[in-house]
Amino acid sequence: PIATEIPASSRTLLPGPAKWLETLPGIGPARAGAIVTARSMQPFRSVADLESVPGIGPVTRARLAAFVEVRGEGEERHGSG
Repeated sequence: PIATEIPASSRTLLPGPAKWLETLPGIGPARAGAIVTARSMQPFRSVADLESVPGIGPVTRARLAAFVEVRGEGEERHGSG
């Protein structure tokens, strides 16, 4: 299955497992593994941090931005309604 764009209120980036990451556009097993490795060494603070992963540059990061976000540990997201 391929991920589709999801609302900002339900997007998440990492702690998604490698298998979930592989459903994102342009992310196969090698890049998913690289993301998992990079995040284990230094937690991501923003989606832009994906560019620190080998093989992910500005174009791929921009493509992924519709699908993912970084949330701080313990941070909760509340609806505006």
